[in-house]
Amino acid sequence: MSEQINELFQQSQNEFIAAVRDGREQEIARSISLLEDKSPLSREIMKQLYQNFNKPYIIGITGPAGSGKSSLLNLMLKEWLKEPELKIAVIAVDPTSQRSGGAFLGDRIRMKDINNDQRIFIRSMASRGKMGGVNSAVYDTAVIMAAAGYEMIVIETVGVGQTEIDVVSLADTTLVVTVPEAGDEIQIFKSELMEVGDIFILNKDDLPRAAKMEVLLKSNFSLIETEKLNRKNEYESKGSWQSVLLKTSVLNNHGIKDLVKAVENHYNYLRNNNILEQNKKLQLKKHLLNLLQSEILEKIILEFDQEDKLDKYLRDILSGEASPYQLIEEFIDKNLTIQVDL
Repeated sequence: MSEQINELFQQSQNEFIAAVRDGREQEIARSISLLEDKSPLSREIMKQLYQNFNKPYIIGITGPAGSGKSSLLNLMLKEWLKEPELKIAVIAVDPTSQRSGGAFLGDRIRMKDINNDQRIFIRSMASRGKMGGVNSAVYDTAVIMAAAGYEMIVIETVGVGQTEIDVVSLADTTLVVTVPEAGDEIQIFKSELMEVGDIFILNKDDLPRAAKMEVLLKSNFSLIETEKLNRKNEYESKGSWQSVLLKTSVLNNHGIKDLVKAVENHYNYLRNNNILEQNKKLQLKKHLLNLLQSEILEKIILEFDQEDKLDKYLRDILSGEASPYQLIEEFIDKNLTIQVDL
């Protein structure tokens, strides 16, 4: 395996790992690419990076498309970079390109005025929802970033679907961004998203419908808090934190400092109540489940595509002699029998 590393990168495996830990962008980018491509090399790399693994502080940002998440994040990064020693990594989880399988949106374009700062590393990743929902590489990418010395990692998602909820569930602090124009579309905020959100941001608060949306959000808060009380055990890691609603305007650069302060307050809350350590275990468990789901699904689909009787089944279904359910049931019975020792 070391020889393969040397052949690809003119380095030994140990030299490559050392370069990642030193924060060299070229090696960081290559290690993430290997991870996304599911290269066998990435497993050897991750095996070493998980040694002495220090989990970073992870912030998740989600919300409807067009709510201004990237512009808002750009202003937040500028505030954070006022701390001279802070290193921040951004993982932008974008829609998967149907042709290339890569991220459809650009990664650095939206933050072009700060991407030359050596303390910022921005990486765009495809959501790849076709194989088990959330991209299982997102968490390992955060591990790579942490090994490279980035203390804060921001995961930005597109939209508010189940994939985005799965992604931000890996975060310590979750920001949910919306805008007044969302109107009745606030219903797309599934209860699960409202539950995982720690800080809610009403962006573009200078627009006419901002007050109406504020009332609607606060009403949702009341319902969610009631749900949490009824299902208390599911929210132990959240402790007694009460969701915060802030109003911002990227256009007027309004509310950004308050937002950065709210994130700091939530971090201090998590740290002071020993919740960061609890989150570390919960997030790792979710990562393991994502990996399991992705690996099993990929193997099953490969096996299904090579099924000897597949062409016959397709002909039978098209001729009306069989149903798709019959095909799936027989395939599962044949290939997915799990033996349980009692």
